[in-house]
Amino acid sequence: MEKSLKTTTEQGVTLTFGAHSNSDMVPAKIDKTFAAVRTVQDSVALSPQDVPCLLRLAHTSEESAKSVTALLAANIYALDRFLHLKNGMTNEEVFFAAESVLNEFGGGLTFADIKIVLEGAKMGKYGMFYERLSAPQVIEWFRTYFDERMQAAENYNLSHDRRQYGVPTYRTKPQRETAAADDTAYREYMQRKINELASTQKLAEQ
Repeated sequence: MEKSLKTTTEQGVTLTFGAHSNSDMVPAKIDKTFAAVRTVQDSVALSPQDVPCLLRLAHTSEESAKSVTALLAANIYALDRFLHLKNGMTNEEVFFAAESVLNEFGGGLTFADIKIVLEGAKMGKYGMFYERLSAPQVIEWFRTYFDERMQAAENYNLSHDRRQYGVPTYRTKPQRETAAADDTAYREYMQRKINELASTQKLAEQ
């Protein structure tokens, strides 16, 4: 008998996923919706208006936040069952991973990215599992992918400038900075890099 997932999130909502639950269809729906999105470059090329980031979806309302967390948990849980590991994730780990991904990377990732990361995990992109999967492992996958996506977004923007203006330098530096400031994911990425640099400088001064 397949295990079912039933737990209460930090937002106070109880969610259940199991062999006969309608919610089990959610990961399959995402796979179908983003069937043509296979790489980080494919995801970057999607319109933010058509495919908003996770945090934008979650901040629509309190119910939306619960729904986004539930959807993330459902997809992580589906991966856990797919792998048939001897020591899979506990219910608490699944929701902890889902909430951590939303809070830490939700400003720069969409559900298309969720599909890419978890499909990559199935194919061994992030290493072997050795009969064990944990929340920190899953969070690290998304951290690795998030940095990859930020670099891909920067390359995409430069390529877009070349197509639109001939060469990237036709946009002045202030114009490029203004455009980047409108990108939530890019702002978060740059803030992380600034924090890392500040930490490095503090260590050097000690």
